[in-house]
Amino acid sequence: MDTTRCHEFVVLAQTCNYLQAADQLFISQSTLSKHIKSLERDLGVELFNRTTRHVQLTEHGRVFLPFARRIAAAAHDAGVALHDASDNERRVLQIGSIPVMVPYGITALLHGFEREHPNARLHIMEGEADQLKGMLRRRELDLAFIREWDGDESLDSGDEEFATTFYTEDRLAAVLPAGHPLAIRSSVRLSELANEEFLLLPKGTVMNALIMDACAVEGFVPEVRYRGARAENILDLVPQATSRARTCRSWTSTNPSPRRSSSTACVSASRALKSARFWSTCPLPRATPNRVCAWARIPPRCGGTSPP
Repeated sequence: MDTTRCHEFVVLAQTCNYLQAADQLFISQSTLSKHIKSLERDLGVELFNRTTRHVQLTEHGRVFLPFARRIAAAAHDAGVALHDASDNERRVLQIGSIPVMVPYGITALLHGFEREHPNARLHIMEGEADQLKGMLRRRELDLAFIREWDGDESLDSGDEEFATTFYTEDRLAAVLPAGHPLAIRSSVRLSELANEEFLLLPKGTVMNALIMDACAVEGFVPEVRYRGARAENILDLVPQATSRARTCRSWTSTNPSPRRSSSTACVSASRALKSARFWSTCPLPRATPNRVCAWARIPPRCGGTSPP
């Protein structure tokens, strides 16, 4: 017995009209009529009393209807289950992210996805923006969380091949030693840090470019004492890298000394977890905000060619 014929029988039994049933099933009336006759031959009984315009269930048809419904529903459920099983067997998602997943809640987001889709597997790797974009182009990643900012010139160079979805926004913050005179401020101007030594992320990162650009706008080039790939190390160096040459009492924000007295880390505000014991975090409100967006490669259109 063809389970598709059972579904067609159920639809015809509900409408009692060949035209309406055929429209719902997206087949012709003649095809539907042939299928119903085929089902009747398989069962050895007539299921409908036919007239010129309407059909009615026979006694055999009424007996068979609840069974046909269960057969059609079971066939549908089985098809869905088999499709899901086949899809889940190969549904391994390659996810890329900038190395800042925890503060932005990316790890929690991915964990929630795996919890809701227990048969899906996520392979996750960290990288910088250009590296992640290259992996998306080579189809080595399905999705990537990438930091971007309005001053980033690379956003105008062929990124139309990607679809992006805004995820969250962040701003720059200065991380100062707890005893620094500016540490008590709710915010500072970047120009007030011109005589500080800077601890930054490496060249080639979006955060480094964003900070260097912001300093240039304020009219100075920061003296970089340390560059490192891990913000945790940078934050840990803030209290340790403070110069012992002179105390903070001799420093005033209105008459800064040209001599650099302490080290300042400029990182995203989300990375600068506050700790009164070791350092203080001061937002830089005039600095350009940056965004974290989810990037995915747009599949090529049918008949077109894939971007290089």
